[in-house]
Amino acid sequence: MRKNNKETIKKYINGETIEEYNIEDLENDAQFMMSVIKETNDKNFYKLCSEKVKQNYGFVKFMIEKFKKNIEFIDIVAQHYIDHTEEEIQELELLIIMNEITKENKEINEKYNLFLDTKYEYKKLQIELTKNEIEDEYAKQRLGMGFFLIFDNYTDSKTILNYFAKKMVSDITDEYDIDLEKVLNQRFNSLKEIEIIGINTYLLNFISKYDSMLSSYLSTNIELLSEMKEKVRSIINKSQKNRLYEDAKRYSILFERINDYMSEFGKDSILDETTLIYYVAHELCLTQSIKKYDIYGQTNPEKEIDYEFISDTIKINLKEQIHYRNIRKIMEEVIFSETIPEDKDTTCKKFVFKKED
Repeated sequence: MRKNNKETIKKYINGETIEEYNIEDLENDAQFMMSVIKETNDKNFYKLCSEKVKQNYGFVKFMIEKFKKNIEFIDIVAQHYIDHTEEEIQELELLIIMNEITKENKEINEKYNLFLDTKYEYKKLQIELTKNEIEDEYAKQRLGMGFFLIFDNYTDSKTILNYFAKKMVSDITDEYDIDLEKVLNQRFNSLKEIEIIGINTYLLNFISKYDSMLSSYLSTNIELLSEMKEKVRSIINKSQKNRLYEDAKRYSILFERINDYMSEFGKDSILDETTLIYYVAHELCLTQSIKKYDIYGQTNPEKEIDYEFISDTIKINLKEQIHYRNIRKIMEEVIFSETIPEDKDTTCKKFVFKKED
């Protein structure tokens, strides 16, 4: 009679005599004990397993998967294995698995986090020592974050490779002192701009500058970039909102200052406020922004501007030249300054060219 047949399993569960086998042999058989636990869904049979079975990696993973909702129990199973195993790859895999499964239990999860962080830092140290032994600077630079060494050591464990890949991606900015927010803001004004390229494509190219092997691995395991992609989206969205707010504030201040100026100094102008705003905006390539942020109705976006007539008027009329120069000076100061000017116009009169008596 085979150990794993239903009759033997049933007799063992019921505590009946099994003539073909002694109990110690059965409890020393990982496959048999897994069959018993599958049949009963009873974790207490773990206590009856021999030490050999408790150190069987396949059995341990089976127990963790089957009873993963009972975090306290699987912690006992995993910890017992970790405390007694000498298999580095299996130990590291189990730490990664437990770190993921135990996230709902802060205390237990922190333990596995600490174990993994220690392992990760040790691997980083080993990578640095290896790089220091390389005399060829080009080869050292090509090694980058050292994912090639990780891949070489753990090529048979996707769990470990994925863990190190994700950790290295999140560490790139710190490792190379990169201000990711600054890098993204210098290149992209909106999510639409980066999505035209493709966020995945952009990130793979970005990562390849620092570790080509890591970038290559990620290209075939693109889901590992999900956290980095969300970070990129968050940065660009936040910057876009800030930029829209700052632009709206600048144009609000601009309209207010021009209105204040024209009310005080431009009463004698042939050209009205709207005309001067759109004429100067046209010269500074700001027409679309003026239309976009003109929320107070001070100007009329639909009004046709005769730019040639305005240009001729300014050339032959000294007063209009003064108003034009002042409006342009105000617009340049408010829109192109590095920081947003104060709400109240405390500098406006500094821009005013004195009218001749």
